[in-house]
Amino acid sequence: MSFRRMLPFLILNIVVSALVMLGILYWWGQRNIQPTEGLAAVEVPITGIDPGVVELAPTLPPTDTPPPPTPTSPPEPTYHTVQAGESLSTISSIYGVSMQEIMDANGLLNENFIQAGQDLLIPIGGVVIPEPVEEVENVTATPIGVPPTPIPTVPLSEGEADLTVSSFNGIGEISAENILIVNNGSRSVEITGWTVRDSGGTVYTFGQGATLFGGGAGIQLFSGTGEDTTTSRYWGQAGSVWQSGEIVQIYDAEGTLQITATVP
Repeated sequence: MSFRRMLPFLILNIVVSALVMLGILYWWGQRNIQPTEGLAAVEVPITGIDPGVVELAPTLPPTDTPPPPTPTSPPEPTYHTVQAGESLSTISSIYGVSMQEIMDANGLLNENFIQAGQDLLIPIGGVVIPEPVEEVENVTATPIGVPPTPIPTVPLSEGEADLTVSSFNGIGEISAENILIVNNGSRSVEITGWTVRDSGGTVYTFGQGATLFGGGAGIQLFSGTGEDTTTSRYWGQAGSVWQSGEIVQIYDAEGTLQITATVP
């Protein structure tokens, strides 16, 4: 084949080869920049927040623990020392507390059975510190008869004393039997150590704190058992002590006869 005939084929071969080479070079160039373009496609800026979604921040515990409340001390009790000539009414007026509240706080049975030097708990504002109470197995007998109304306290050494057995109550019934010893004078008499004797030689001795105030104040002496108070004392006998016509004798602490009476 002559060169003249082959020339068109050579030119076509050169053009095809050039196009193939250009195609390869273009493909290679696109391959090198593809990762960059892919990364840019991923990084999409966020222009807003969905208003329907609210993200709450987690609640953290407080770092400062509040101090515990400071305990308050209970109020101190108020006591009043009874002075000569003072009555419960006078003391009530001083502190603005009713007589009944003072009696309840101190276990008093009668508003006038107080004595000079006695310390009384004053329940100001309702503050009462109860004293421990001993349990008593035996049932306290119910007092029979109404004790006379006493007068405000007076010193033991002033005035005159007039002691007597004013009444006999519940004779023959051990649960209620008692005699009422009163002082109709104006001088209070402490009868601690005094004795009461019946015709059969049975003896009762008054213990500490037994005082007969003047103006008709009295102490009931029960034949049976019970808890002693300022106005009631208990002999502790199992049976009745007194009988009609029997002589009652009361001696002071020195053994001197002070009172005699006959059971009606």
